[in-house]
Amino acid sequence: MRDLMRSGRVWLGLLVVALFGVGGVSGASAATTTTIGQTDAAANYACGLDGEYDLDTAVASGQGYVVPDGDWTITSWSTFAGTFDGSGGSMSMMAFRPDPVSGGYTVLAASPVQALTPGQLNTFPANVRVKGGDQLGFWATGHAACSTETGLPADVSPFEFGPQPAVGSTIIPIVVTGYRANISATLTRTATVPQQLSELIAALNALGPGVSLASKVKLVMAFLAATNRPLVCGALGSFVNELTAQSGKKLTPAQAASLATRANGIRAALGC
Repeated sequence: MRDLMRSGRVWLGLLVVALFGVGGVSGASAATTTTIGQTDAAANYACGLDGEYDLDTAVASGQGYVVPDGDWTITSWSTFAGTFDGSGGSMSMMAFRPDPVSGGYTVLAASPVQALTPGQLNTFPANVRVKGGDQLGFWATGHAACSTETGLPADVSPFEFGPQPAVGSTIIPIVVTGYRANISATLTRTATVPQQLSELIAALNALGPGVSLASKVKLVMAFLAATNRPLVCGALGSFVNELTAQSGKKLTPAQAASLATRANGIRAALGC
């Protein structure tokens, strides 16, 4: 059915991307990076000469494409280009947000359209801010190998033919099953120092080594709130020293080392 609908049209490929991680963004932060979506060297559906966009859940493949809770930045995206007509075609990664009013999707962002090198993985830098519930995807044309026809009902693929939609516009795609978009994205989510310290306290409470270590972290938080960096750095150093002293006692060596790594990451973020 999709091939019949595609005849003489442009392929606009919009893919849903799922993300996982923790934290927000601040001047002093530590990044968590994850890669979502799928690229497929065997992608067998070619976007036509006029363009198409596509959103996929890819449930059957085990790779979702919906952004989880939190704020994220897409830092790069990839697709495995085919060799249809001897060309890799062209693709632009796009970001979409579900629109509860229309039941469609609002276009958040679009990367430059990239000419793809056929027969290999193509990766491009990006800087796109997304949040939980957003869906990421692509617009593709020139017979780019933009999807894999799996025939699996769980691979749900909202799509539409036509020119690339403008940022800020709302699209209402057709929904078909049995297709999985050929795109992945690397996302980075950063945790602020206060968030990292709160997570450190939660980790200590879960381990239950007593109150001394957690008290030191709370002292660090108080000094941080007072913007007293020397005291913050001193308290973090004292915390790491106590971890060393408790290694093999109230904490296993592995637990102490893991907590020390987190604390030293905070020290590095603050320039201690």
